[in-house]
Amino acid sequence: MELPDLVGWTRSALRPLPETDFGFSVAYDHPGVAVTLYQYARSYEEIPDGIGEAVRSEIEGAEEAIQQAVQFGAWDGADKVESGERKLGESEAVALWSHHALTVQGREVSSHTFIWGHNKRIFKVRSTSDKLESPQENAALMEILTAFGKACTNDF
Repeated sequence: MELPDLVGWTRSALRPLPETDFGFSVAYDHPGVAVTLYQYARSYEEIPDGIGEAVRSEIEGAEEAIQQAVQFGAWDGADKVESGERKLGESEAVALWSHHALTVQGREVSSHTFIWGHNKRIFKVRSTSDKLESPQENAALMEILTAFGKACTNDF
């Protein structure tokens, strides 16, 4: 996937993941919204495009990691708000999605996780914004999700 450059977003350099993950992460920042994109393969023998067993396993792992972070004290609390399948913004790409309300040092934030397969890789997007997301924050998140989705469907 070609990483998008979007007006109003600041993109970090690529950061390698552990060797066993065969991937990288990259952060995107926008006023009010922080997004991290992960691309990896791990040891999966098969990663179909869209939603398959590997993606289902990864969303379960992501939700477990959120609860572990609470147990280890990284966050004060985490409540799952909603989950299911979702399109990536206005693209045709579909991901598994979960939304959590997190409490961090007494402050409530909203966290969304999107996971899908493309080109024999797993893609995971984690976004964080204020609990009371503004229309501008929602529009920014939809913009970047659309860009990721279109990059994976070659629908530029």
